[in-house]
Amino acid sequence: MRIGVDVSSLAKRERTGVARYGVALLDAMLPLAENDTFVLGCRLSRLRRARFRYVPGVPHASLRWFADVAPRLALGDLDVFHGLDARIPARAPFPCVATLH
Repeated sequence: MRIGVDVSSLAKRERTGVARYGVALLDAMLPLAENDTFVLGCRLSRLRRARFRYVPGVPHASLRWFADVAPRLALGDLDVFHGLDARIPARAPFPCVATLH
């Protein structure tokens, strides 16, 4: 599968709540899913903060910056997209699931 995950909430100097959940989820899930490809998408709105420091540490995961209005341009074709902080792209051309905290 090709799985997209919105990791925008991880772009914080001090991680609390959603960011801690996201790091724990990815750290546990990525090593177990070697046959899947993960596209970790960070919203362009976080770029100005220049604080994104999560490094997946596995070869089958990559980080990409994306805009909410055209996610396919940056993320490509996905089988599913997971919004960690209850946000999904407004016009997502792929199935989406969101976690509510």
